[in-house]
Amino acid sequence: MHVFTDGSPTERPNDFGDDPATASQQVAEMIGLSTKLTKVLAEELNLTDEDPILAIRVNDVWTAIHSQATADAILDDIATYNMVPPNRRDAATGHRWIFHFNKSSDIDDCHDQVLANSPNAFF
Repeated sequence: MHVFTDGSPTERPNDFGDDPATASQQVAEMIGLSTKLTKVLAEELNLTDEDPILAIRVNDVWTAIHSQATADAILDDIATYNMVPPNRRDAATGHRWIFHFNKSSDIDDCHDQVLANSPNAFF
């Protein structure tokens, strides 16, 4: 599980290494997930084995400033980063805030690419 809490390009992901229920609770506390979304995350972590996952909570204040359409475009950029169309990183989950990656370094690369395209994306 990887969490970028401030969007800093130098911030490195956290490796929780815990069981899915504990990891999902830790992430929920860090990014402010509701009980319902925490349960969704725990269920997803139970299904993934060792796949790196990026979980994102869109900031409502950021969305009010930049628009829902801009937020959706950034989520789409993350979902389709290095994917062959029509594949998406969030397709299996049906949730636009949980993204599967092949390796942890892909999350860093995606983060950097999104920031290059949308410098205010994580602030």
